[in-house]
Amino acid sequence: MNRITVEGRVAGEPRTGTTAKGIAYTSFSLADYQSKEYGVQYINVFVSGKMTEWVKVEKGTCISVHGKLSLKKDEKYGVQATVFVERLTNWNEE
Repeated sequence: MNRITVEGRVAGEPRTGTTAKGIAYTSFSLADYQSKEYGVQYINVFVSGKMTEWVKVEKGTCISVHGKLSLKKDEKYGVQATVFVERLTNWNEE
């Protein structure tokens, strides 16, 4: 199974749009503090479909996301991690 749960803060303003197939999406970076030794890791987050209607996050929002992890090698940025969200908890609303 390819599942991951990550907690952190939204690192920038979320971007919204529609895919070529007409599916609504919201994407943003999540800052996950590891330790003094490793610092902050930035993970791309991709929310799609009906979930985009109720996901309301902004820069600094503390959240946890659970979903499928995708790793892609990028010549400019190295390995890019993206979580395709299945479940999102906004801790600021709790």
